[in-house]
Amino acid sequence: MKRPQIQFENWPRWFATMWPNAQRRWLIVTSYRQFAETHKSMFADIMLRAGAWSPIRESDPFLAGVAEGRRQIAIELVKLAKLDPAELFELTKVERKGERP
Repeated sequence: MKRPQIQFENWPRWFATMWPNAQRRWLIVTSYRQFAETHKSMFADIMLRAGAWSPIRESDPFLAGVAEGRRQIAIELVKLAKLDPAELFELTKVERKGERP
C-alpha cells in the first residue's frame, strides 16, 4: 500500500497523514484533552517557553525560522487540547514582590 504524500502546510491533513489509523488518532486527541483538563498550567508554560505571546526578534532568518517553529508546535498542542490561549495567558500573570497592582 502506497502511503500518501505528507502535506506539512495543512495541519489537519498532516495529522491524519502521520496517524492514518482513525482509532489511534482519536486516542491521541482524547489523551491530549484529558491531560489538559488538569494540567493547564503546563500548557501555559509550553506557550511561554515557545515564545507564543512574544514577537520574534531574531535577525538571522534561520534562527527566526526555529523560533517560529517552536511557536507553531506550542500553538498546535494547545489547539489539539482544545484550550484557549487567552485563558492560558491569564495563568501566566502572577504578582511579583515589589510590583504594583
